[in-house]
Amino acid sequence: MNAITCYLSSNLSRFGERRGSDFFKACCPFHDEKNPSFSVHKVSGSFVCFACGEKGGLAELIVQIEAISLNEAIKKAVYLRGN
Repeated sequence: MNAITCYLSSNLSRFGERRGSDFFKACCPFHDEKNPSFSVHKVSGSFVCFACGEKGGLAELIVQIEAISLNEAIKKAVYLRGN
């Protein structure tokens, strides 16, 4: 399991999820919605919400969800990738 998939599994399960072979889909953590529009490509580790337009990588996702600085998020992302 790669770092972004691991992070999402432990932090986004409350949003509902669907998994495919190379993607992870859930309701967006950045806005209220009933139908999942938030998609993560497992191989590249990038995410995009097709409803609100948020996109980025693991560090940007951690910044948004945990409300921490980019520097702290990068450190956490590096740690997650190492485990």
